[in-house]
Amino acid sequence: MLLPRQPPPGPMPALSPEFLAENNGPRIIIITSTITGISFLVVFLRVYVRAVMLKTVGSDDYTMIAAMVFAAGVLLCFVEEVKLGVGHHTAAIFAEPVLAANFSRVIEWLWIHALLNLVAIFFVKISVGLFLLRLVQGKGYKRFIIAMMIFLFFFTLACLGTLIFQCLPVRAIWESELQPPLGNARCYSTNVYRSIGLFNGSINIFTDVLFASLPIPIILTLQVNVRTKATLIAILSIGYFACIASVVREVLLANFFKDPDSTFNDTYVIWTAVETNVGILAACLPALRPLFARVLDTANNMTFRTTHSRRQTSKEQYFGQTSIRLSSINSGDHPMRKEKVFRGPMSRLEQSIGDMGNESEEYIISKGSDQRA
Repeated sequence: MLLPRQPPPGPMPALSPEFLAENNGPRIIIITSTITGISFLVVFLRVYVRAVMLKTVGSDDYTMIAAMVFAAGVLLCFVEEVKLGVGHHTAAIFAEPVLAANFSRVIEWLWIHALLNLVAIFFVKISVGLFLLRLVQGKGYKRFIIAMMIFLFFFTLACLGTLIFQCLPVRAIWESELQPPLGNARCYSTNVYRSIGLFNGSINIFTDVLFASLPIPIILTLQVNVRTKATLIAILSIGYFACIASVVREVLLANFFKDPDSTFNDTYVIWTAVETNVGILAACLPALRPLFARVLDTANNMTFRTTHSRRQTSKEQYFGQTSIRLSSINSGDHPMRKEKVFRGPMSRLEQSIGDMGNESEEYIISKGSDQRA
């Protein structure tokens, strides 16, 4: 994530009171807290499914919890940044003495924000990698995934080093008076800084596409029915949504330094949070399939029980025998027979999920691989 280098130079033009008072901060907090809240709910449900329903909590779940903790830290940074002036027009920030005095603290919080977001993305990708290790069976696939995870570890370290030491001394990142021409601090130029950010973003997109695509050839070779294959591919391909978010952020990054009013909408910074949280959602939703299957089955049973009960009541009212069931009349002195509740036709989605039962994806795929072998 890129940071503003220093305040805009030159005298400030006269600004209207309305312009100075305009504040987009509440909108920024609503957007980021909503997406982070949804991510927290999905991570909580994932832990419930794994710990309570399947009783198979793994390392991928723990790393996803770590990712959620850092994503929550990113939300805290948004709150502090808005308190200090983010959401106001950039020109208004430097026209108001109080907001202008807070600008260095805004940059400092943005720096912390970038570090936390980078670590959160790392844990999301590691969680996906660990999940894929539970998913695949071949040694070649496992070695490749492990190699990618090692690469991501060192790549993240390099990104952290770039962010931390973009200026020497480090405090020159937020203390603009230490930067040239006022000071002697050494900092990356704007062009170098943007190029590094674009390169890092392209690597993120590549790994997102790779991890989202890796399960597809494995699933296609399984000895399971076509409907189950299609459902597994659809569930495990949700990661492509994270790729889309990464591409949008990359486009915004390319134009970041050209925006003279970046603090008002805070678009690029918001999309960094969207990218992280969409990654969390995409990584967690496949783990919720057993919960979806149980909810669909319960809802289907309740729907047809209600329909059957209404039909039975109408039939009794028609024959004028509300106190005596027809089944007891037909059965003579025998005890009342229990009537069966017949389920109606299920949708294709319900059939697909029902075909897989409440097993986890790794169990289904391993079973299909065993049948193929």
